[in-house]
Amino acid sequence: MKKVKILFFLLFICLFLIPNVYAKPESIKITYNANDPEGRCGNPKKNNCMAIAKVTYDNNEEKVFYMPKQYDAEGLIIEGSCRSHALISACNALKDSKYSTLDLQNLLKKYSPYDGRLMASNIDNAFEFFDVKAHAYHSDINNSKIISLIFQAFENNQPAILFVNRRCSDLANTNHALLLLGVDDDNNAIFIDSSGYSKNAKKRTISELVNNCYVYKGTADHYFSLVTFNESNELSGGSIYDDYGDNFIDKPESSNDFTCQTILINQYGEPTEFKKILDGIFNLIQIAAPLMAIVLTILDYYKVLTGNGDTKKANKRTVIRIAIATIIVFLPLLLDLLFHLFGLYDLSTCNIGK
Repeated sequence: MKKVKILFFLLFICLFLIPNVYAKPESIKITYNANDPEGRCGNPKKNNCMAIAKVTYDNNEEKVFYMPKQYDAEGLIIEGSCRSHALISACNALKDSKYSTLDLQNLLKKYSPYDGRLMASNIDNAFEFFDVKAHAYHSDINNSKIISLIFQAFENNQPAILFVNRRCSDLANTNHALLLLGVDDDNNAIFIDSSGYSKNAKKRTISELVNNCYVYKGTADHYFSLVTFNESNELSGGSIYDDYGDNFIDKPESSNDFTCQTILINQYGEPTEFKKILDGIFNLIQIAAPLMAIVLTILDYYKVLTGNGDTKKANKRTVIRIAIATIIVFLPLLLDLLFHLFGLYDLSTCNIGK
């Protein structure tokens, strides 16, 4: 019996260590603010890359990831492009191609009402164009599955794109895409991004990164939570972004679809001004309701003490006020539970009650 216990203990230790053993490239060398003469980070005469990462794997395979900066010198890169930068960087490395972020933005304008931004609705079009075998996950997987898929990507000599949230302020001040490349000797994640957060970011394991930093469910459904890649053949072809901007097509007309995404969440995944006003009003009501209940209850019992009120009525009104105030304070949670119970709608899709 003792031997069986020891065996199970050793198996547990092995299972715990496996992801940290196989998921280490031989080396990862990152250079910041480096020039790319072939235009993958924009105009080679004006735009340096935010980072260039050279990854050598245990089979002597090398991949070079050219990560563009969040904005280019011409001012053509649209806001919220970190997702596109990360995808372009991965696709160029995997396919040995030389596309720029503007190539992707020009392509996506055909499929999206958001001026070429990479969204949940058009990311498959990007995969098809770049001929990569990739999959975008949204809120359809839990944290443990995300961690497993990231390590599986590393095992297959592939990167992964993780979308993080402002909860980890050293990684982002809004929703932000990280291109994960591997882990170091201490099992901390190694990544590059389009805003340079990786240079001064706190060291985190993949588990800590996913469990503490990745995006909320609503944002994941609007964009993605994780993108993984599979082995694929090289892609021949060059940039569709000729002369650094001449082919940048005009802004399409705005969508007329008034859903919660367009009313409460803008194209960057951030709350609209309308939602901020609603949040402010609701927060005020949540504070005012308990205060009013306390004040009115004090007045009722003051009347009782002075002989101008009825104790039974005061007690009854107090119970009712406490119940109403409690419902108002916990209304978002109660609505979310009810909507989930009846399968009507997922309130977190639009960050209601966040």
